[in-house]
Amino acid sequence: MPLTLSDAEQVAGVKSRGLRSDKSSIIDVCTFDTSMWSKKEKNGLRQKCAIEIGCSTLLFDPAWGVTIVGLSFTEAHLAQNLILYLQSHGLQPTFTLMVN
Repeated sequence: MPLTLSDAEQVAGVKSRGLRSDKSSIIDVCTFDTSMWSKKEKNGLRQKCAIEIGCSTLLFDPAWGVTIVGLSFTEAHLAQNLILYLQSHGLQPTFTLMVN
């Protein structure tokens, strides 16, 4: 049976903001400020992060001066590693609402 958003939130340990359609299989884990970043810098960070945490579905989607960071439901278990990776590179991920 395919994972639902609720399942992915439990696995990820975060509550998604529901920025995607109901048919999406992506959980939005967090955002970070990229208003002063070039596209090349964002792509480089995404590629390095994906390799470091072992993720094949890491998404960085631009939105109003921030980047929305998403994972597929099947890789939701990597959310905490993703957040730690971003923090270790001096970024402050926001809207990671932890699930109990």
